[in-house]
Amino acid sequence: MTNEPTGDAPITTAADPVAAGPAKTMFGESAIPEAVTDDKSVMDGAVDEAGMAENKRLMEADPETLNDEEKAQRKVLEDAKAAELAKNVPEKYEVKLPEGMDTDTTLLEKISPVFKELNITGEQAQKLVDVYAPHIKEQMDNLEKTLKDQQESNFQKFVTDERKNTMDKLGATAKDELIFAAKSRDRFLSKETQELLNAAGISNNFNFISDLIRIGKQVSEAKLVDGKGVKPSKDSTDGEILYGDTHKSNKEN
Repeated sequence: MTNEPTGDAPITTAADPVAAGPAKTMFGESAIPEAVTDDKSVMDGAVDEAGMAENKRLMEADPETLNDEEKAQRKVLEDAKAAELAKNVPEKYEVKLPEGMDTDTTLLEKISPVFKELNITGEQAQKLVDVYAPHIKEQMDNLEKTLKDQQESNFQKFVTDERKNTMDKLGATAKDELIFAAKSRDRFLSKETQELLNAAGISNNFNFISDLIRIGKQVSEAKLVDGKGVKPSKDSTDGEILYGDTHKSNKEN
């Protein structure tokens, strides 16, 4: 004896798509239904499970293998899924980047319409950033390190070339000449200025050292006139020691 339905109520079969309930159930993200609640029978649970399996099959199948009725059912599922996703698409995307990276607002504004067209939620956009941003940051860090290493290498070459050029031009008396340069440097330049010159590589420049040598020799010559020591007064300035008493010269002229 066959049991037949009474009245006009249709029977839900495994072929009928489940058109109600949350998206995670409707689209078959899990083939196993949640535990049957107290207000449902084991029969209802079996129907729900069969419906989810059928929905999953329809969504994952090659459209060419579906008949017209199955294609129509699949279209219903796709439209429902798109509507569900559209509810979670933000008006404006806001993402967090790894420490040390600034948000490129221009790029984000340009890509936001594409995100919306694809119904990408804020959470999904963040997941994309979480995967892609570290890769970009690694590339940026590598590029920064490469540039820094190249700059340091160029600077060391510059200092080496300057030192060699200076020593070559000073010739055999280089060490004696450099003593004059060092004396005038230590006398007229502060430690802070010397550090700046060293950091810039200028302290090895031939022209700079030549000026210091000339100043150092003029200071030494100012103390020796006809073999007699000249003792500057306590009020004499460095300029007067180097260039003489300019006030006296002006009076004589």
